[in-house]
Amino acid sequence: MRQFAENEVRPEARACDEAAAPDPDVLAAAHELGLVANALPEAHGGGGERSAVSGCLVAEELAWGDLSLALAILSPSLLGLPVADHGTPEQQAAVLPALLGDAFAPGSLAWVEPRFGFDPFHPHTTAKRDGSDFVLDGRKCFVPWQDGLEHVLVVASEDGGLAGFLVPTNAKGLTAEREANMGLRALPTAELALAGVRVPASGRLGGDAGADLANVLARGRVALASCAVGVAGEAYEVWREYTKE
Repeated sequence: MRQFAENEVRPEARACDEAAAPDPDVLAAAHELGLVANALPEAHGGGGERSAVSGCLVAEELAWGDLSLALAILSPSLLGLPVADHGTPEQQAAVLPALLGDAFAPGSLAWVEPRFGFDPFHPHTTAKRDGSDFVLDGRKCFVPWQDGLEHVLVVASEDGGLAGFLVPTNAKGLTAEREANMGLRALPTAELALAGVRVPASGRLGGDAGADLANVLARGRVALASCAVGVAGEAYEVWREYTKE
């Protein structure tokens, strides 16, 4: 993994930052390694080799190469892992094959909201039942939004609890505006506006049983912490070499 980060990721980091987009060749090379696919179920073409330790090491080494490219490479896990862990068989069949195809396919998760004091367990984005659909209203920010994205997992408040919804990126009432970030420029992100977005009940993650989104959040925090370790390692190495000059 260190060799891939050193030979494939790090040399392209500056160009990707200046272009404000990930290099498709780097994404394709990472996809061929199966960095996300290995953790997805074998029944849908994945490796079925889920390991928290291996996942942390992959995130750490990729972030050592470049944080924004690391997040772009691992973006399919934002959608794929929650669906694999908590989705219904129908949801898994609808989402996972695209992430496990011959070409890299991005995924995304919309949880953070553009307001001070955001509480991940009490988002202002709401989901209200209307017949056989749910109607979503609210705003999200810092949502990974790469070319080719087909679905985004939107987290919303529903009857005082949390629920996730699989929303097609072309859904009526969903608009996305590219954000101009100072850092992580190689990972395109967007601010989303959801205005009466209708999602069928079958699009609620986990169906009627719902999903343990606290588990999804905890796993995401561990992954980001691993990325932070990789960035810290890179910073230390740069500092060490600078002191020798």
